[in-house]
Amino acid sequence: LPAIQREILRALKSAGKKVVLVNCSGSAVALSPEMQSCDAILQAWYPGQEGGTAVAEVLCGDFNPCGKLPVTFYCDDAQLPPFDEYRMEGRTYRYLREAPLFPFGHGLSYTTFEYAVEEAAIDGDRCRMKVSVKNTGKVAGREAVQLYVKAPKGGMDKPVKELKAFGKTRLLKPGESQTLTLEWNVMDMASFNEKSSSWELAKGEYQWMVAASSADVRCTTVQKVAKARKQKVHDAMRAQVPVAVHPMVKR
Repeated sequence: LPAIQREILRALKSAGKKVVLVNCSGSAVALSPEMQSCDAILQAWYPGQEGGTAVAEVLCGDFNPCGKLPVTFYCDDAQLPPFDEYRMEGRTYRYLREAPLFPFGHGLSYTTFEYAVEEAAIDGDRCRMKVSVKNTGKVAGREAVQLYVKAPKGGMDKPVKELKAFGKTRLLKPGESQTLTLEWNVMDMASFNEKSSSWELAKGEYQWMVAASSADVRCTTVQKVAKARKQKVHDAMRAQVPVAVHPMVKR
């Protein structure tokens, strides 16, 4: 944030005021100092015409927020490697090993939720997990449930975890529960091998993690892939339908 804005926030805090920062930005912002000068932070993005109404309803408690961050908020730029190459190591929740300021998928609520896995299975080409979500707080609210997968160690570099499915509950009253069914394709868990130009699914044990954010895993199950799979993609750029060539192009 600009220095003058940070000075104002520190002055308000030193005056003994409760300070809530409503941050309007299109992407992540370095907010580490604001963790000390603010009692709460509401990320409003670029909200549009009804943004003022939405912010007021959240701050006044008329609406229980249920959004989750679609990006990682880092502590500062020192937490990121320099952009002298495009390797993913050290970037995004998939490869970041340090704790960020706010992790991918993070989002608070005025209530609390409890998770439980009811079913987890690989059925042919489909993966399925049923998750029970219970509102254990005193306020009605919705919860966005996230499913991350960690692949077994192998010859290729593997991410720390990868988001494979997600779902949101209906508005749950205090004490109410709902079961969500999360599904994804088994090859969604594959890794790309540049040398062979193919997606490769290694056999072994895969960790399925049900989470409230990439850093807040609630339940974990282990599913075994008995047979490795491979899908070549050397013709991925080939046109899926015939392309008509104009006579002038031929000339």
